[in-house]
Amino acid sequence: MTTSARVLSASQSRCPLLEVQQTWRLQCEMSKKIAELENRPQVQYRGVWKEGQPYGTGSMVTHEDSVWHANRATMKRPGDGDDWTLKCSASEGRRAA
Repeated sequence: MTTSARVLSASQSRCPLLEVQQTWRLQCEMSKKIAELENRPQVQYRGVWKEGQPYGTGSMVTHEDSVWHANRATMKRPGDGDDWTLKCSASEGRRAA
């Protein structure tokens, strides 16, 4: 039997129901991964930090000549605690994290 005849023979012996199940499983896995990506926090520059303003995870603000990244939803002042990470300090002229 030639190689092409073996390939044809193998493709003809496939179970259509099994192929549908595999396709459905892959589509479900891809849908889950897409949903995870769409629900990830997005980085968004929110301008100069304002007291009393809520900031979501991924928010970037300017505060005291520095750029800060919100590690979680917060209303705290950047630099107070671990809700924020210093990303760039203009006064130092170097990347902080």
